[in-house]
Amino acid sequence: MLKPPPTDAELIAHASTGKLVEVLRREADADREDSLVNRLVSLHNGGQLDLLAATQTPAFEVLGVSAFFSVQSVFCGAIPKLIAPTDAVMAAVSKLVAKGGQDGAAGFPFNAFKEWMDVDTARARDIVIAADSGDAVEKTFLAIALEGQGDVAEINRFIAKGGESRLAAIGALGSIKPADAVSAQTALAVLLPYCGASFDEDVRYAAINAVFALLRLVPGLAPSAVQAIVAAVEAKPTLECLFAVVKALWLQEKLFDRPSVGAVLKLARASDLSKKGLVDVLDGALQHMLGTPERDLALDFLTDVLAQKDGPTLEALDSISHRLANEPRANRFGLAVRWFLTANRRLCEAMEHILTSGREEDEPFDASMAGMGLTGSQLVVVCHKAIGFLMLQPVVSGSVVVAALRAGDASVENQLTELLIYPILTNFGDAARGYLAGIKKGDTAYKAVRKALKQSDNYFRGIKIDTPIKELWPSDYQRNLANMKRYDLGRQIRKIADEKSIFAKLVQKSTLLYGHKSMNFVGGPDKPPVTMELKPMGVEMPMPRLDLVDPVGLDWLLRIYRSSTPK
Repeated sequence: MLKPPPTDAELIAHASTGKLVEVLRREADADREDSLVNRLVSLHNGGQLDLLAATQTPAFEVLGVSAFFSVQSVFCGAIPKLIAPTDAVMAAVSKLVAKGGQDGAAGFPFNAFKEWMDVDTARARDIVIAADSGDAVEKTFLAIALEGQGDVAEINRFIAKGGESRLAAIGALGSIKPADAVSAQTALAVLLPYCGASFDEDVRYAAINAVFALLRLVPGLAPSAVQAIVAAVEAKPTLECLFAVVKALWLQEKLFDRPSVGAVLKLARASDLSKKGLVDVLDGALQHMLGTPERDLALDFLTDVLAQKDGPTLEALDSISHRLANEPRANRFGLAVRWFLTANRRLCEAMEHILTSGREEDEPFDASMAGMGLTGSQLVVVCHKAIGFLMLQPVVSGSVVVAALRAGDASVENQLTELLIYPILTNFGDAARGYLAGIKKGDTAYKAVRKALKQSDNYFRGIKIDTPIKELWPSDYQRNLANMKRYDLGRQIRKIADEKSIFAKLVQKSTLLYGHKSMNFVGGPDKPPVTMELKPMGVEMPMPRLDLVDPVGLDWLLRIYRSSTPK
């Protein structure tokens, strides 16, 4: 049960000892008149405590992540209503942002500062005057102040001054909505030159972001402006500038024409893709592009990058990985054929990841390779890759072979039929047979599939031995050892699962020694217990038969399939 919120007296006492942040917490309804935020504002403005000074205490520095963001929400709610010197507010906001680190919510205090500054226009003017007189003002605060004033002439004057104030003024100019088309063109004409190769990287980065902020307000300027920015980055590609353009491609993709998209991806392909920040924005941009007419450019880029030995893996591109894994089956089949046909191991492993992490892990493809222009050798290689990398998904790999049979290439029909028999039906007779038996008459693959099923049935009839072979039956000692090993393995798995579980610290652990239900007294001894029936739970996973009979031979066969290349 949550403790009641602290009283005013307790807040004052904690503030006096430098431990005010220890009793601050997020509220579900912070707009109530008697809410914690409103009482803190009242006590601060009344001079009974200094809320902003709490950010400068040791107690604030040692806050944990979850506690900090709860405390941050209180400050963000209170700051716009405070009466305090500008320096004190900026110092507190700076502390809050720095403490937030790289988290996406770390910049929220700047929004609160903007609201605080909008209450009184004199506050923005004071910041601008201080910066103009040479006082050290952090560029984000100066940018907010310049934007709040909205004086374009003043902003242009700061741009001309150079230094940190130029960066702030560039950001402010891009954020102000132009009064008319002429003003928009004038602002763009001021910003575009700073994207050029003759300026430092931080200036170019600020200018690129400012131009895209302006284009968000005036998208009609995009055709020429985007081309100019891309040309400037091509002239002198740097990591920060490329990051800014790729982020714009992600968040404002409609502003880019097809040649500009291709140019940005070409720059990204030649860049250092070991940088996580760049990979993250590329992940977002590519994931978004899959639903646009530029889908083919995204897949071309992804194919090139994933094929590189030192390139990022698909697991590092988690957004696009999730998108591909949950796309329509037809899209996934086309990509599987494309990537398997390259015979590139990294692409084949990426395809394996996609097909084993989607919603339908072992659902067959209802597809055909007819019309894809593949040679007989290429058809066989695609099937080899499907079996080699998707061995534990016999229905999926079997459907790829069926799709190859539907291409109607008589020169490789026998080879493809043999793949259905061995290794698919030989190892997974029950799992694969149901799918293959459902192939209807009139299907191009029907004749070959029936042949494979018939030979598989003959194989299983031939290996069936009705008389038990006593020598192959494990002894009681061997069975006991196997049970003990299984128990120890299960115990080890449960222990590792408990250590890695996100719920381990949130719930109480109970060990049930016997019985078929559990009872917990949640509301106290006077309340009826909460009962939970225990039900059997399990998971099944098809395993190849030859993994027991001839594991070395099966492993060797899969290695051959995985290294197969078209002739």
